Amino acid sequence: MLDCLARLDWVIRALGHPGLRVKVYDGDTVEAPNVGRSQFYPADVGFNKAIISVQRANLRWGLSWDGFPFHFQPTEEFIGGNSFGQVDLFVTCVDKAQFRADFAKLCRGRGFHHRGDALFLDTGNGSASGQVILGHCCTRTAYYGNKAWLPNVFDYYPGLDGMDDDDTPSCGMEEAITRQSPPINRMIADAAYALLFSMIRFGSTDSQGCYIDTQTLAMTPIRIPG
Repeated sequence: MLDCLARLDWVIRALGHPGLRVKVYDGDTVEAPNVGRSQFYPADVGFNKAIISVQRANLRWGLSWDGFPFHFQPTEEFIGGNSFGQVDLFVTCVDKAQFRADFAKLCRGRGFHHRGDALFLDTGNGSASGQVILGHCCTRTAYYGNKAWLPNVFDYYPGLDGMDDDDTPSCGMEEAITRQSPPINRMIADAAYALLFSMIRFGSTDSQGCYIDTQTLAMTPIRIPG
């Protein structure tokens, strides 16, 4: 996803847009099973994912984005010392259902002073399928924009709250591939890229995301009600 954001930044700058300002949070380190399935290489093993990814993006594209070697915590205590009031877009690329639920509930609370029209883009996947869902951080009643309010992933799937996650680590590449199709991460990221590019380039979109299946090669759009 970070690679797609860097490419998006380059393209829209060429079109006269001021570009993106990105902060990345991840407390995990690169492990061998990550290589080949994500945007990591053998030499990255053992390094923090956020730091190595942001450093590479900055060197490749001449950026000055920030990487933080710890997880974003969906709590009021965590955001209290950080400035999120002017953030336009939050992107979650996590494998924990509970984080999505906790983040969405935090956005709905009074302690998280984000913009009333801030967007929440969730990219999630299972073994061979996944979804991209763009919605607003706030509730419908709290939204003050002049365009349609969009439900986020938690509005679609409130059952994320309390869902058990499979945190069992993959012991090797064969097991990792068995548990997850290698192309799914790339396909999800590209779909998110396409959605964001359409919004920034043309100022609108007819879809707020899509469902993807790598086994059937199907991509089903999530249309915005007219």
